[in-house]
Amino acid sequence: MASESSDKRTFAVECSIMQKTLSEQYPVRANDIKKLFEALNELDPIRIMQVLKQDFLDVELNRIGDFQKESANTFARDMSESLGLVRKQGITCTTKIAKKFNELGIKPRSGGLWSHSAVSDLIQRRRQLGLE
Repeated sequence: MASESSDKRTFAVECSIMQKTLSEQYPVRANDIKKLFEALNELDPIRIMQVLKQDFLDVELNRIGDFQKESANTFARDMSESLGLVRKQGITCTTKIAKKFNELGIKPRSGGLWSHSAVSDLIQRRRQLGLE
């Protein structure tokens, strides 16, 4: 019985530390994190950890997605000069643009070689950014 009480206190302290750490790491989500810990206060420790891990995973996945999107947007902006150079040569077909990029040694964001679909995706992203 005494051990169970000690375990609950230890768990409560760990939760408090975790809440503070998460709130500092993700200040934009601090209110959500606080509400999450309050709502989970009545659940058993194992369930709390399951929910916290899932919420943390969701946050991290969103951050990764945001980073990837911004990276792709930056690449699309940076390709303006190369795309303009090829188009000035009268090359407008995505397959021919891909071939020319490969000949010039211009690498796609992922490395490797250009394909017509990669060029098409690049142009589509540039349209979304208002660059086309």
